Amino acid sequence: PDSGTITVRGSEVVHHSPANARKLGINVVLQDFSLAPTLSVTENLFLGRELKKLGFVDHGRMRAIAREKIGQLGGAIDPDAEVGSLPRAEQQLVEIT
Repeated sequence: PDSGTITVRGSEVVHHSPANARKLGINVVLQDFSLAPTLSVTENLFLGRELKKLGFVDHGRMRAIAREKIGQLGGAIDPDAEVGSLPRAEQQLVEIT
């Protein structure tokens, strides 16, 4: 970092990698969408970070977490909806989730 600080829940944090930052809930939101339009909302939220149970992707758990996270932002988007079929405002909500 060149300057500034990041505070999470009242404590200053230092992160050394993007993975560490993600664990702290810090993410980058780009001006241009980085969504995969043919994948579902859930698949986009967990792309490259899929949750597994007994070696298999745990779709049910990921879907529940996706619904919860979107709800925390005031949205009511179907986690199984194809992102490309959503209105732009809902795509933005998925992007920042």
